[in-house]
Amino acid sequence: MAGGPAMNRAATSAAQAGGAAAGTHPGPAAAAAYAMNGTEAFYAIQCADSVVPTKRAVYRNLATSEDAKVPGFGRYVVFDMMPCATWPDLHTGAYDGPWNLSRTTILVINSKHDPETPYQGAVAGVAELSNAVLLTVNGDGHTSMYSEPSTCRDRAELAYLVSGATKLPAPGTVCNVDRLPFGLP
Repeated sequence: MAGGPAMNRAATSAAQAGGAAAGTHPGPAAAAAYAMNGTEAFYAIQCADSVVPTKRAVYRNLATSEDAKVPGFGRYVVFDMMPCATWPDLHTGAYDGPWNLSRTTILVINSKHDPETPYQGAVAGVAELSNAVLLTVNGDGHTSMYSEPSTCRDRAELAYLVSGATKLPAPGTVCNVDRLPFGLP
């Protein structure tokens, strides 16, 4: 076998250090290094799909105007996009619409009082999609599925996903939350 004992020692050493020699499985340290790459994935997708200002000075004015539209979150979202200003490839092959061509009805779920993704945006999105149904959750949190449990919402979402998008709630359906977040009464 090519390499012999020296190759085996090198592969073992690399695996123990978290790396991988050719033809070997990486060790646990290497696997852990790639387990949490949510930030990198977010920017890789967001920046590649977006057209954003490339001059950093523009972001201060945008932060002020967006915070007026979405208090408390507008500034955060604008500054969160700043890494895209220097991203090497903006808007690479991004789909810009039209958005009303889906043959499958799309289920949109939004909380009525979501401070980060306002309800009006969901209503406008459903109108632009044209083949969509909005399920309203009478709740307060951003992506209420993480902060406010709702059996009604969960059942509607599961029915939609399991049925292959054929079981949809009736237009105008509003789901209440089962309990408020943080143990509030």
